[in-house]
Amino acid sequence: MLIEGLYRKMIDACHTRIQFETIYGDMDLVYHTIERSSKWASRLKAIAKEEEDKDMADCTLKTNDLFLTTMRGETSIKEFKDRIWELERRYPEVFKRGRIDSGTPEGAVEAIIFRVEYMINRYDVRYPSFDMHKSNDR
Repeated sequence: MLIEGLYRKMIDACHTRIQFETIYGDMDLVYHTIERSSKWASRLKAIAKEEEDKDMADCTLKTNDLFLTTMRGETSIKEFKDRIWELERRYPEVFKRGRIDSGTPEGAVEAIIFRVEYMINRYDVRYPSFDMHKSNDR
């Protein structure tokens, strides 16, 4: 139980860092933090006994994979939006963890969508290629 709590906190810490770095444009850090979050989620999934922990691990892994494929340009923004809403419907309890920022699970998903659209459009991201500058500020 203590180990599961540690893994949940580490996933949350990675998620918080990802939120900030998508806005500031450090795509390498975002990418590596997503990978680190997936590592913690895999560890949680391997030892989870509670349904809540299994759902958090599964949702985190699927969401992180979705982020990475979107960053690489393999998933369009429209597909990203559709799939993130599907994940919210499948794992509503996991997205309730994000309500601290936005008030509701739906607000958490809207905030995620906003940050990803902002990151992709502002920094012209097709990881590993991206422009650290705003798209039209040269």
